[in-house]
Amino acid sequence: MSKLHWGKIVQNLLKGYRSCFTCLLFATLLTTMATTVHCHPHVFVVTSYTVVFDNQGLKGVRVSWVFDEMYSAMTASEFDLDGNGRFSESESRELINLGNESLPGFNYFTNIHIDGVPYEVKSVRDFRINYEKGILSYNFFVDCPVKATTTGKKIKIAPYDSDFYLAMFFRQDQPVAIENGEQYNVETSIGEDQDTLIFFDSIHPFALKLEFSRK
Repeated sequence: MSKLHWGKIVQNLLKGYRSCFTCLLFATLLTTMATTVHCHPHVFVVTSYTVVFDNQGLKGVRVSWVFDEMYSAMTASEFDLDGNGRFSESESRELINLGNESLPGFNYFTNIHIDGVPYEVKSVRDFRINYEKGILSYNFFVDCPVKATTTGKKIKIAPYDSDFYLAMFFRQDQPVAIENGEQYNVETSIGEDQDTLIFFDSIHPFALKLEFSRK
């Protein structure tokens, strides 16, 4: 496992590991993320996608993350400086900047394959932060243009952290929405990605499988 550069995200995330390790090991983990660490995740993220089409085909995907209460509270304690229970524009901007510095190395935890070929997510747009009723959420758009064909294209999108410091799940009630897809044949399904293993090759993450073609 390579060294991870998380900035303040790492600092927040690793606060939950104090019950698992001694102070010495915790300090080592903070700087090296050693491969010998075995601990269940302490940050939980509920994900949903809005798949957006245009006249050419797939335009991209709008990503929503909703964090667990503990991580939301830890983040608010650092970034909600006035303690009013929500993030101001400047407070949100600092957190967004941190995300845009730290997350590209992890594909924004939005792992995309186009016809079996990995697609790197190095930047996003329309990044928004929301903190309401004690719950933190991120929303951003991933440009992923794929031209439609009559024979069809296959897309796979999986929300996961390969090192399992974050546990990421699909939203149960509406995990996927389709926008502007009326001119295409679109099929979606969610299930275990049998081609991928994470957490010391012990878990198959769940993935959205999307197939679309011109009518």
